[in-house]
This record gives sequence, C-alpha cells and structure tokens, in this order.
Amino acid sequence: MPTSLNTIIKPDMTPDVYGRIPMVCESGLAMTKASMTRFIMHVLKHNIELLSLHPFNANYHGCHVSAAVRIKPDQIAAFEAETGGKLQEPATLNLN
Repeated sequence: MPTSLNTIIKPDMTPDVYGRIPMVCESGLAMTKASMTRFIMHVLKHNIELLSLHPFNANYHGCHVSAAVRIKPDQIAAFEAETGGKLQEPATLNLN
C-alpha cells in the first residue's frame, strides 16, 4: 500500500505497432467546412488514427473543435502546418 495519498495518472504514451503516439488538438480547429475538410483530408491521407472529435457547441457555426489523434512524431509539424491545429500531449491527472 502506498504511503502517500498523492496519485499521478499519466496517459499511455507508448507507440502502437505503426509508431504512432496519442496527441490532442485543443486549439486551431473550428466547426467550419474549410477547417474540418482540411483536418479530415489530412488525417485520411496520412494514416493518422482519429480517436475522438468533439465540438464545443454544435449549434453554432465556427465553434471550437477538439480532437484526439494517434500520429507519428515526424508527422506532427506537417499536421500543424496543414490543419492549423496545435498538437500537445494528453493531460496528466494528479489526484491529491
């Protein structure tokens, strides 16, 4: 039994069999035809696994969209340049 009550839960960052790691995109994507088309076309053309896609409020055109993807580290710069989204590692949960 641990002596401390602090628990840190880190996401699994081990690459899958294709060398892809999980990343989240929480800025730069909007619910517009242009933004979503660029994003989906890039994901499909480059064998990027789409884990989740969530609009902030689907009732409003142009609302913020967050996405989780599984991507190769060498594809991150091209993804950010093409889609306008900024990728970052998934959040770490710290329970006190």
